[in-house]
Amino acid sequence: MNYEISLSADRTYVLIKVRGEMGREGAWQFIPPAHALGLQLDVHAYLVDLTESHNTDSVVQTFEFAYTDTPQHSDFDQRARVALLTAPDDHSHDFAETVMRNTGVIIALFRDLDSALRYLKEGG
Repeated sequence: MNYEISLSADRTYVLIKVRGEMGREGAWQFIPPAHALGLQLDVHAYLVDLTESHNTDSVVQTFEFAYTDTPQHSDFDQRARVALLTAPDDHSHDFAETVMRNTGVIIALFRDLDSALRYLKEGG
């Protein structure tokens, strides 16, 4: 797995582009630096582009990510609004979105960029 972190051209969201297979350990490679950038710039919207990434975690690993890992990471932006953008036929990230939402994270999964950007910019 590899990733790139950047600020959108209009400076309204942090973009994380992920490529390759990813699990919870891979996610914790990019979450801290992405959230640090967002906190530094007072930008709390995050677009995680997973269109070239497949989630390899099991159900148990997904629960551990949401209920164990996330609360223990002080560098997780508590004000984060996260849009997960996946390929239209990829459902490997669906359960992660559900579990994270159940923990109170403001997150939604999208299969088209325009909808994801509307969610981040309009707050819903």
